[in-house]
Amino acid sequence: MKCAFGLLLAASADVCEHDAMSALQAPARVDVKRHQHEVCTPVKPGQKAPIDGLFIAHDSKVAHSARRGDVAHVAGRFCVDEPTVDLLQRAFSVAHVSEFDVLLQKKTAETTSTQASSTEEALSGKSSSQPSTAEPTTAEPTTAEPTTAEPTAEPARVSYAIESPIAPEGIATLQDGDFVLSSIAGLGLSRVRVVDGIPTVSTFSKPPRMNATLGVHVDSTSGLVFAVNTMPFPAAFSQPPGTNGVWVLEANGTLKCYADMGAEWTGLLNDLTSVGDDIYVTDSVSQKIFKTTTSCSAFEEVTTITGLGGFIGMANPLHQIVTGIDVIPGTTKFLVAICGSRSGRGAIYSVDLAANTTAPVQIPYNMTCLNGLTVASESQAYAQNAGGVLSVTTTDSWMTAVASESQDTECQAPTTITLKDNVPYVSCIQSYYTSGFVPAGPYFIERLVF
Repeated sequence: MKCAFGLLLAASADVCEHDAMSALQAPARVDVKRHQHEVCTPVKPGQKAPIDGLFIAHDSKVAHSARRGDVAHVAGRFCVDEPTVDLLQRAFSVAHVSEFDVLLQKKTAETTSTQASSTEEALSGKSSSQPSTAEPTTAEPTTAEPTTAEPTAEPARVSYAIESPIAPEGIATLQDGDFVLSSIAGLGLSRVRVVDGIPTVSTFSKPPRMNATLGVHVDSTSGLVFAVNTMPFPAAFSQPPGTNGVWVLEANGTLKCYADMGAEWTGLLNDLTSVGDDIYVTDSVSQKIFKTTTSCSAFEEVTTITGLGGFIGMANPLHQIVTGIDVIPGTTKFLVAICGSRSGRGAIYSVDLAANTTAPVQIPYNMTCLNGLTVASESQAYAQNAGGVLSVTTTDSWMTAVASESQDTECQAPTTITLKDNVPYVSCIQSYYTSGFVPAGPYFIERLVF
């Protein structure tokens, strides 16, 4: 539930209520918080302006006009002047947060009741056909600085349809801001450029020996692009020797080199990340992490995630394999995603190379099959879980963590996550895995909302 106008009247106005039931049950009387002739409340990204007012982003002194229904993209404060608050209090005789919540959930397009109509008129500043008993007020000028032409709101959730049969498994963000998608259908790596909300798909790289690609990663310093080479599904589950490796590409997609696992290797490389010149890649058959370099040196085994059920098929309740991987900034630690076949079998492991330890992060959440995993900071990561995406945060260096779900995605079957301007986006493979591996499309890239 979005923050309602009742929150502008909260005594502290520090926290927006997200649980609709608890908001409606709150019996406490509320008072007005006053500050320089304005009433302000903190807002989080994704929350809507309940009435016309001003929005001030954190770490900014510039106030931007906000219309009713505008969505905040960053955290900040939403403010209205005191006379407006006084008018609404007198007009509705509201004393509880819950009563404002109920009023604001009634949209004009969904009701013809007199109360909803008068509420809409009051919130939009229009005169009512009935005489008002409210005392006349004169709005005092705001103390906010002049606004600029910078837009303050746009739809919180955006989906881009990819009209190409690429069956995208992995996603990353190139240094120029374009997306790059891998293709489990064997169509190479694709660049997706979005202009005015319209995505354009083009080939980023397709060397002659590139088969299907799973994990894809862009090094934030060098701009180099790394991608796992495998066989198209379902052949990927029974790899012929010599088909697993890692592609190392320049920032423009030009091939730099290819690190081959060798003719005797029969595992299934899955996802990868990088630290300096080292590239770390997971294997979903052996549950090992291997390392190569940006010059494509021979692979070496780094560690094994022990205690897992192994690669024995999703129909087996003990199935449990290593999938996604990413490094925790400024450390020698990695987070590794685990895909299980049943609820509670999914997990996130912390891998410390310096201490040579691996341990599950204790998360009170029934995770199933985690696939993509992206670390946003030393204390936050995003992980794909079954049909949704989780934001996972820690306060004790990944000994424990808490998980929260994103809003439901419009696309089906989200797979892996990337960050663009610190905002999470997910690739969606739709029905590829459930339709007999038929790359029909369209597929999607969608911005996540939490």
